[in-house]
Amino acid sequence: FSFLGCEPPDESAQDASNAACLLPASASRLQVKTSEKAKSGDWVGLFAPPESSADEFVDWYWVDAGKSPEEQHFTFYPLNLRTEYELRYYRKKGSHGYACVRSSGAVSFKHLLLE
Repeated sequence: FSFLGCEPPDESAQDASNAACLLPASASRLQVKTSEKAKSGDWVGLFAPPESSADEFVDWYWVDAGKSPEEQHFTFYPLNLRTEYELRYYRKKGSHGYACVRSSGAVSFKHLLLE
């Protein structure tokens, strides 16, 4: 996954966390790009907190398996900018469920410090 506007966390920053990606505090949406070769039944989900189970997503989209090239874009609208999120890509596993084939790691928003 790649995130539009994502910055790597600054280890020395006061708001450093386990986040793999920090977005500006002013961001009102999370724009994501994936280049996973899609299959029928694939879906992308946004999870908060990152350790949530597969059925506890905040939002999700089906992935278009017929799209060429494979690169696809999704826009999520997180409701709480104070929590961490994780993006996961799921693929249909047999006839009874889905398996996570890729995850983003934690995504969070920079916290503004009032001085």
